[in-house]
Amino acid sequence: MADNGPRNGSTSDINFDDETRGSSRLQRKFSPADSITSACVQDMIEAESRSCTQNETESAICNLPSSSGPSSLQLKELNELPASSSRGWRFYGAFGTLCLVTFIIALDSTIICVALPTIAEDIGATAIEAFWCGTSFLLASTVVQPPVASLSHIFGRRSALLASLTVFTSGSIMAALAKNIAVLLGGRTLQGLGSGGIIALTYVIATDLVSLRERGKWFGLISLNWAIGSILGPLIGGALVEVSWPWLFWINLPFCGIAYIAIPITMSIKRKGDASVNSKIRESDWIGTVIFVGSLTSFLTPLSWGGIMYDWSSPRTVIPLIFGIMGLIFFGLHIKFCRKYSRCDPLLRPSLFTSLTALSA
Repeated sequence: MADNGPRNGSTSDINFDDETRGSSRLQRKFSPADSITSACVQDMIEAESRSCTQNETESAICNLPSSSGPSSLQLKELNELPASSSRGWRFYGAFGTLCLVTFIIALDSTIICVALPTIAEDIGATAIEAFWCGTSFLLASTVVQPPVASLSHIFGRRSALLASLTVFTSGSIMAALAKNIAVLLGGRTLQGLGSGGIIALTYVIATDLVSLRERGKWFGLISLNWAIGSILGPLIGGALVEVSWPWLFWINLPFCGIAYIAIPITMSIKRKGDASVNSKIRESDWIGTVIFVGSLTSFLTPLSWGGIMYDWSSPRTVIPLIFGIMGLIFFGLHIKFCRKYSRCDPLLRPSLFTSLTALSA
């Protein structure tokens, strides 16, 4: 579960155009209940739009406190924000880019399913080894999401997204050039690491872009692209495997190339002057990250091979499963008490485990 909320001292990397920033500021300043005539409001909006600068305004989402959570007044204010009618091209470009990378990841997660028998026969892999081509992707994608979301608060959304896209692209090239199962598994694992980062950052950036009131609509658009990619994956995979199975991975490169161009253009960096990168690195929960990744890997791996590669009663299944459960319990204690014995912010907020909404999700 990725911690998508902004941390203390962090702001969004996404800049809006001047018109959007000016109007969004006044939307927070004047509620619908204010008894001001529409003409006066319009005059003040125009004056504010001319005078506000980039350093004066920030997204409403980014002003929420991270440690104690938003107050009821802030949540009410966010819910009452009217929909913006004057978003700039950067907003739609950024959201289009998020939809594009979501489509790539969804396509890649299912495109290999129908092609595994052909790939295994071509490179001389067993059925169990071919099974790990899909499992390694999913495992890597799952364990990396919270750490990448946390790193995006340090190095910025755009840098983290470009790094994740680079890892995914490298894995695609490696898998396409594979001549044996070891190289193919390495490529699929890299693809999983990159895809996990992209999945987490997609929702983090989308949260930065839109208000709480509008979030469901835009998240639904992202989910629609995921559904389309997941459905088209097996269909395209079945067609490409008849030509040459490496094209299952080469097909990702044109989409990744478009994303490489679009991300720097649509997602401009806003420098954070309140804290240095070094101080944020020192305050990051590196111990919790190691515990979480190791424990979750130890927990999910035996669940993947139990009853397939080894019996459920086998020590190779039971021992790592026990260590994984113990590690996750220790991680829960760590994030609860880490503020008492260190200055770091926990990787996941303890409030996530006391919220019925978060637990059900």
